Amino acid sequence: MRVAGRARHEPLPNPAQLSLFPGLPPSSRVQPAIRLTEANVARTVPPGRPGVFFLKSVGADGEIRERVGRDDVDLRQRLLQQARECGVNVLFGWMLAENANEAYQLECYLWHAHGGAWAGIAGDAHPVPAERIPFLGCPDCDE
Repeated sequence: MRVAGRARHEPLPNPAQLSLFPGLPPSSRVQPAIRLTEANVARTVPPGRPGVFFLKSVGADGEIRERVGRDDVDLRQRLLQQARECGVNVLFGWMLAENANEAYQLECYLWHAHGGAWAGIAGDAHPVPAERIPFLGCPDCDE
């Protein structure tokens, strides 16, 4: 039996605590999938930031369709456009990026994580960077 009034939450991290790996960047976090509507996009995705998204829809025949994509300038506007064009049974998740190159690398990550062409990702083509930089290609393959 639990004592009444005792909060059950995790303690906040101590800012005075030194990190064992101070140069390690924070991990990328995919936002949990929610229904793709203009209201949900406007409520959850910050404006004017590059980023990536994935869409998952279930057709009337029960077929599942997946798609990954990115916007190198304003992810929110791209998702609002998708919300206007897509049907009602669509879920979306997203991640912000610091710049267009990171958005490309995150899109590659999502494309490979969702199975790429093997899984029948819509379009089946590997993501392409906005500007090809030879040493900054896909982190998961030779593209």
